[in-house]
Parts: sequence; structure tokens; C-alpha cells
Amino acid sequence: HGIGLYCDVWFGAHHKHDSNQVVSTLLYVIGDMLRRKGFLPPTLRIQADNCTRENKNIYMFALCTSLVGLGFFQEVELSFLIVGHTHEDIDQRFSCISNTLKRSDVDSLKEMLNLIERGTSFTKAFVTARLLENVWDWKQFITPHLLTGPDSLVGITFPHHMRFYMDARDGTREVRVQHKHYCKDPWGPEIGTKTLRSLPRRDERPAFANVFAADARELKALDDFMAYKQRCIQKLQHVETNRDAKVEAGKLKLYLANFPQKDRSNEHRSSPFWPSEVSNSATMERV
Repeated sequence: HGIGLYCDVWFGAHHKHDSNQVVSTLLYVIGDMLRRKGFLPPTLRIQADNCTRENKNIYMFALCTSLVGLGFFQEVELSFLIVGHTHEDIDQRFSCISNTLKRSDVDSLKEMLNLIERGTSFTKAFVTARLLENVWDWKQFITPHLLTGPDSLVGITFPHHMRFYMDARDGTREVRVQHKHYCKDPWGPEIGTKTLRSLPRRDERPAFANVFAADARELKALDDFMAYKQRCIQKLQHVETNRDAKVEAGKLKLYLANFPQKDRSNEHRSSPFWPSEVSNSATMERV
């Protein structure tokens, strides 16, 4: 917070909007902070929308538990905005991005990413925008470690603040969670609640999530865009710019159609997952 703004862009045609995307982005940001700073703070604080599909669910809780249990943080605090909340600071940054894009003609994905990075920061904080091509299948990976049956977590939709910490009572060490409704309330229950049946290992990593094929409607939108650019070229309107835009749209159409069949095994092997993997990669690069 206050250091930089990370913007991940993905194609809805390829990936579902769920916890897998949130986890993929969050771990990338944590890893990049470790690479930039050389260390991680003892406490990670996450502010999220009160949405069960992406943020307020057992998969996000499992991530917070794993980050503490595997030693990346001493505590993780996960907070959610109350219903009917007014805007927070990140909403203001989205407004900057929206206004920047409204004032500009964007004919390609590359142009959009560059525009986000150049035109949305008025402070020393950096802005980085990237295409999120590969999403980790965190949900499938962590499911065997989840609590089941009568031990399952219940009532998780009501609290607005969660605190994940390592409990060392009675000589045992396991991650527990406390919660409270409002920020001024005390944490409870006193001994916390167990959150996972078991922890994943640092040498384990998820597979990439399945990529869905783009449907005919999405591909037709690109055909319509290319046809429009061709009409502009025929009318001698910004011929070079419109020709480049038409070429980029054609490349994008091929990408949307072919990416689901792409062999991503090499990318999976070379992509860091846990933050420590990023740290090790950065060390190797410096050497």
C-alpha cells in the first residue's frame, strides 16, 4: 500500500472470474515486493470487496492460512468492506484508469497496458500493468487440505475482519483464525478456529487452470472492429494508424482462438508460485 499499483488484465473468454485469479495476482504481487525489497513484513493486510465468489470464501482463507503456516508472514489480516460502503482509495485509482482510457483512442492491448502505466499515477508510486495469461488452479490444489464434515468452517460470510496467526499453545503449532464484525470490536474466539486440515508444502505447486475457448460472439466483435478499421482506411482516415490497429486486432483474434490449445508446460515449469521461488529466481539473476 502506497508503494505501487498492480493492474492485471485478463480475457474473460479464457478464464472464469473467481478466487483463482485473485490468488494468482496476490501471490505475484507478494513475490514482486519480495524481489524489490528483499524482505516481507511480519504482517500482511489485505483489503477486499465483500464478495463470496472471489474473496470471502474458504479458498482465500486457505491462502491466508498457508502464507502464515509456511512462514512467509507471522500474521495475515483479511478485511472486507461493509455493505453500502462509500468508495475507498483503490476505487479512486480505478477512476483514474477509467478517465484516462475515456480520453484516449486504444486500438490494441499493448496500447491499453502502456496507457494504464503512463497515465494513472500522479505520485512517485509506480504503476505496472500486465496480461494475466496463466491462472493457477489454487482451488483444485488446496481442496484436499480443506476441513470437511463437522469440522468445516461455517458462518464465514458475516465477519468483516479476519486474523490468521500461528497458535503455539500446549506446545503445538497450527494456524488459527479469529474474527470480528467491526474494526473496533475485540478479536474472537479467544483460542481461534482451525482453518485447514493440513498445509501444502513449499515444494508443491498447482497446475494452471483450464482455459476456455472464445465463443463466436467474442470473435465476431473483433471481425466487426477490423471491418470498421478497413472502412476508415478506404476513406483515407489516419491510414497508418488504422492499418496497424487492424493488424493488431487480427493477431488478437488468432491469440484468442489458439491460446486454449497452447502447450503451457514450459511456462508452468518456469513460472514462480510461492514468493520464495521469486526470491530464489531473483538471486540467481543477480549471480
